[in-house]
Amino acid sequence: FYMWADISASFGRSFEGTKIQGSEDFAKLLLENYSVVVVPGKPFGEDDYIRISYAVKEERMKEAIDRLSSFISSLS
Repeated sequence: FYMWADISASFGRSFEGTKIQGSEDFAKLLLENYSVVVVPGKPFGEDDYIRISYAVKEERMKEAIDRLSSFISSLS
């Protein structure tokens, strides 16, 4: 029901002036600005990753992926 996604390429990049330094920053910004919940990998010893649950309806997963993609595209 879960997959891991490597988000380390986003480290050092910024969203609206907030620099992403780890999975917790990434997850917090994604939730607050795009209403998508992911689990930071840091508590699991994998700060380069986020954990994504795919135990949802296909339509919801597609919407979440679109929002995640928009978030990543917005990083500077």
